[in-house]
Amino acid sequence: MAEGRGKWCKLEVAIEGDGLSPRDVNVRHLAELLQATAAAVDAVALEEGVDPPELRLVEIRTGSAAYDLLSQHPDAPRVFRGFYNAAKTRGKKNGAPVRHALARMHHSSRIGSIRIVPRDAKGAPRAKPVHLAPPLEEVAATFEAATEVHGRVTGVILGRGEKTVVRLRIDGGGTDDFVADASVAESAARLFGRNVTATVTYEIGADSEVAGHIECVTEWDGADLFDALRDARDELADSGVEIDVGAWLDELDEAARD
Repeated sequence: MAEGRGKWCKLEVAIEGDGLSPRDVNVRHLAELLQATAAAVDAVALEEGVDPPELRLVEIRTGSAAYDLLSQHPDAPRVFRGFYNAAKTRGKKNGAPVRHALARMHHSSRIGSIRIVPRDAKGAPRAKPVHLAPPLEEVAATFEAATEVHGRVTGVILGRGEKTVVRLRIDGGGTDDFVADASVAESAARLFGRNVTATVTYEIGADSEVAGHIECVTEWDGADLFDALRDARDELADSGVEIDVGAWLDELDEAARD
């Protein structure tokens, strides 16, 4: 069917079911369906970057619970096409506001499935009917990143299914639990309470960072040196002497070269 600018000016929204008619639909349920439909059309319009078209209920079809919504807004055909495509693809290419609006619309039907048909001004269908299904859930993209951390072993915990967890208190703040195989867990247990270097993984998401596995753990030989430097810095600070750490390290490097 050809799609023209003036041909998609109506939307038929129907509740399908055996023997259903408009009198079978509770007024509250009808109001909920129409409000949800208007919210979904508005969400599509905002995603398209145009003003939401004003919708008017112009016809209730006998013989089924079908309702025709009309808009004379110049951008209505574009918005109706976007709404129809969003319903057809279950919001696959749409943002969260559109998917949430489609979910609300889907839940608003209590006694049957929702059918959507775009129509022209004379009521002729302009595309095949679409039966609204729940929108696709968005799966957040994540990736695994490996890194080396310094910290202290504070626990080795045997969990369900023989899964062992090594708990590290990370230098710089925080405590994370990492899944370990038997050999790594055994090494961590021998280093309990000591400063260690560990190779670990994290699952990185858009707004999250979750501890994954610990691949190896060894005692951190440089821990004593850094502890001594921290103690010296703290003692000098207590005496009122402020240390420029960068300058201090530069002086140490120069002394080592001499």
